[in-house]
Parts: sequence; C-alpha cells; structure tokens
Amino acid sequence: TEAWWYLGAIAHEQARYRDAVAALSRVTLQQPKNAAAWTLLGVSQFHTGAHGSAYRALQRAQSLGGTGQPQLDDVARYHHALLAT
Repeated sequence: TEAWWYLGAIAHEQARYRDAVAALSRVTLQQPKNAAAWTLLGVSQFHTGAHGSAYRALQRAQSLGGTGQPQLDDVARYHHALLAT
C-alpha cells in the first residue's frame, strides 16, 4: 500500500493524473479510511474529467473528517466546491 501511495502522490505532483488515479485507487481499496488517498484520488480524477467519480471521492474524504493537513484539505474543499456548482 505504501508503494502505491508514493507512486500515486508522485504521479499527481507531475500532473500524470491517469497514473495517479490508477495507483491511488489501489490505496483506497486497501485503506478505505485513508482520507488523504481519497483526496488525491478525487483531485486527480477531477483533472482527468471524471467529475462524478471525483465528487464521490472528495465526498468520501470529507466524510472521514479530512486529512488533518490544512493545505490538502483546502485543495479538497476547493475542488469539491467546483464540482458541486
């Protein structure tokens, strides 16, 4: 799981969003309560145009209480708001 997390995070930072989605989807399957993985998955899905999936992933991250990382939680709220409008 840790390796998939790092692959997903690196792919996300390099704007390789499809690769990030593939890796982070594995993390969320293995760790369904990992709010940070749901957040990065949702933002990556947003950038690939999978808006429905992105909304659900960001909703899931929010329902878990967020990541506890203010900057990442801000990114999640911003993208969630964009998808809600």
